Amino acid sequence: MGKKKKSKAQLEEERRLQEEAEAAAAAEAERLRLEEEKRKAEEEARIKEEQRVARVAEIERLSGEFEQHKDWLADKATQLAHDTQVNAAAAAWTAYRQCDPKVDADDEADLNTYLSLVDETELPQLQDALDRGARTAAISRDLRRIMAAARAAGDAPRVELCAGFLRRLFDSNAAKLDYATARLLHLSDRHYNAEANEILVKGKSDAEAGGEACTVSYGVWVNHEKRGFRLKTLDFTEVGLQVEVPKPVAPHRIAVRSVYVPYDEHSYGNGYVAGEGVDSPYAVLGGTFHVDMFEMPPPKKTIKGFEVRPLTDLKDKVNRLNYPSMTPLAQEETRGPPPTHAPFIRCQLSVPEGVLVGEEPIVGWWNDIERQWETEGVEEAEFNAEKRILRFHTLRVGAHALLKKRAADLPYKSFRLNVMHVEGGDFMEDIDGLPAPKPFKGQSRPECVRITLTLPNATKVVVDVGETACRLVAPYLGLGLVGEEMPGSELVQRLGEAGIHVAPSDADAQNAKSANNPMPGITVKTSVLEETVYEEVASVAASFDVESCTFNTDLGDGKCVFKIRETSIFTGANDMTLDYDLCLVEDDARSLSNANAPGIGLAPGNGAKMTVVPELNKEARRLDMDAFAAGTTYLYLQNALAGGASPEAMERVRSSSVLFQDNLKRFLRLTRPFSFC
Repeated sequence: MGKKKKSKAQLEEERRLQEEAEAAAAAEAERLRLEEEKRKAEEEARIKEEQRVARVAEIERLSGEFEQHKDWLADKATQLAHDTQVNAAAAAWTAYRQCDPKVDADDEADLNTYLSLVDETELPQLQDALDRGARTAAISRDLRRIMAAARAAGDAPRVELCAGFLRRLFDSNAAKLDYATARLLHLSDRHYNAEANEILVKGKSDAEAGGEACTVSYGVWVNHEKRGFRLKTLDFTEVGLQVEVPKPVAPHRIAVRSVYVPYDEHSYGNGYVAGEGVDSPYAVLGGTFHVDMFEMPPPKKTIKGFEVRPLTDLKDKVNRLNYPSMTPLAQEETRGPPPTHAPFIRCQLSVPEGVLVGEEPIVGWWNDIERQWETEGVEEAEFNAEKRILRFHTLRVGAHALLKKRAADLPYKSFRLNVMHVEGGDFMEDIDGLPAPKPFKGQSRPECVRITLTLPNATKVVVDVGETACRLVAPYLGLGLVGEEMPGSELVQRLGEAGIHVAPSDADAQNAKSANNPMPGITVKTSVLEETVYEEVASVAASFDVESCTFNTDLGDGKCVFKIRETSIFTGANDMTLDYDLCLVEDDARSLSNANAPGIGLAPGNGAKMTVVPELNKEARRLDMDAFAAGTTYLYLQNALAGGASPEAMERVRSSSVLFQDNLKRFLRLTRPFSFC
């Protein structure tokens, strides 16, 4: 007999009980959910309140620190201004006693007078134009050093002023050489060499700037008979130049000129004046080499014993021609791809001593329409290191140069700053197998640090920084550069001219490739953050070593991290070194504490703050931001370090020379290791 079927009333009762149970469960779940939400809200409110309280305390603490250091910072600035003025007066007096008649590139009135006199003076004779060109090149070299010093000082208006004068100097030089060339071509028959049956003129002039020779070389050849040839060698080797012109030139009555000037007249310093910046990915090494072709003026005629010369515009100006079309270059609106059928112009020039040339040299030409260096149309570049001869083939006319990619030396593999002096002025022993630093001339105090920048190719650029000068320790480049005392700005500039680019710009960051990222491009720090790091590192460099941290390039533009430790050279000559701490410098507006409690206010001053924590795990694959969040923030690095440093170290920091700090800060501002390492 089967199971008795439930009645309708029983089923209804079961359904009612089930619904009540489900409703009770739902009510309980809702109660628990509301309780959990309330708990979370209370917890979040508690955390927010703790964060608010912590943020208020942080801002109050930082504001107090700022107020406490106001007078100290003002005294420091006053002392720096006084010491700088004293040094400037001494330098001016020394220059006055030397009675140097050379144009003072640091005097705006002197430069304007020189340029006005040059513009008013006609120089139809080639040698006069070359002499003036060499003198102008020497002035421009001095001016580039002043421009580099202004960039190191962060003086943008003075950089722009120097750039404007450079542009005027370079334009003046080009105009004088063009005018002398036009006069020479107008009277080219007077330079005819009957024995060689050719018209070939060459010249050279030297001037001196800061112990360096500034040479301008020149050669011109006139195809006066339009004789056929397969390849014509224009021998200007006496002045360090040589050009071989191919067959397409033979049928044309033209002139071929080659000129070498010891400067980059096109892209130097990423542009000259506002609105005309050139962010070239290439740096020019050793100067600029020009290969130009000119239309010849009508030849003279002899009528009844009289020389008759047609007077045209070509009497005092040149008309450039393109190759291989031989059409006026000024009429071309673009410089398109070179023709594939045309034979190459073969060029050769001497590369100055001290310029580092790679195994695969790059030669490019200046596209004056696109305003950039290009390599298309220039091939077979090779360098004879023994004879220091550069050879290349080109389908282009105009300016050519030995180039190097500016980002090839970026980012740095590592950066290190080591304290190198001891009490009493005795300098420590050799480090890394390099010579120990010697006292700087005229330096009243023994302060010195050694900076090591390791490039991607493992080359180490080692520089000693003293109170007012810097000195290259490695690599050896010749020309007396190693061991020579000079301003850091001049040293960095001369390294760049030699082929070591350690003065990166923001534009270089786009082409630099980080070891942590296969794609090109790195993020530079904000200008405020960089300036803060330079100032703070320089302020403690008398007692603390600094080293780069591999995580720095991963932090974006609002944070910077580096390693720092108290030096041990004062207690055992660095035989027993201390462990590094990690220092995080960040923009307070983008910090975690401000994000957690917005609207309370920002750190006073420039808005940057820093935290120092021990480096507990040297093998860590990521930066432990929690450790920094738990640490104490400060506005000034010496305060952040004081708790873990010896009293002697902090006393050396407080008594450190302001000139030394300023000199180091300028060098860091140029080399930018905290953005490019």
